[in-house]
Amino acid sequence: MGLQDIFRKPQIAPGETRINLSDEGIEINGRKFFMPVSINILEELFGKAKCYQLGNFAPTFFPRAVREKRMPHITGYTWDKHGIYCYAKDAYSVFSIGFLLNHGEPDTNNTPKKEYSGLLNINGNHWYESIKSGDSMFLGDEENQAEAYRIVTLGRYSVISEFTEITEEITERDSYGYSTVEFRPDDIPEDI
Repeated sequence: MGLQDIFRKPQIAPGETRINLSDEGIEINGRKFFMPVSINILEELFGKAKCYQLGNFAPTFFPRAVREKRMPHITGYTWDKHGIYCYAKDAYSVFSIGFLLNHGEPDTNNTPKKEYSGLLNINGNHWYESIKSGDSMFLGDEENQAEAYRIVTLGRYSVISEFTEITEEITERDSYGYSTVEFRPDDIPEDI
């Protein structure tokens, strides 16, 4: 990456993002992509991302991989102004992209500073209309706190929405009570 890349203006301004998640992949402002997608493409659209290693967050985000001692090198990226985050294997191949809807969680490196303010659709419908028809799921064990999710399957992809903790304050923007929506392929490599 050269000096010109650091000062390159992102193609999409915060709040002007239009996302559609479908069995054909992810569409961002009219451009279609399959997952995994290169971090370089996402940085071209949203600007330079803040990069971090999962480290202590790994048990929360990938409990199966940690439990089975198969934790690969996973890099997280956030676009604070856009309310978007993602996870990449081997630093460049993004296998999961997420949208922060309710900033009820503590401020950490893996949480964008602002909530997602663009349009978010699943199969052309408002994300909430689609996600409320998804299957309910609870994750957790004795060591990790259980969390509630809804999952919608879209061909080879899944859309997962995490329900906020009941004790957390719900913002006006997300009166539905969901904190995030994540999009990922169902065939995430076995070592994740």
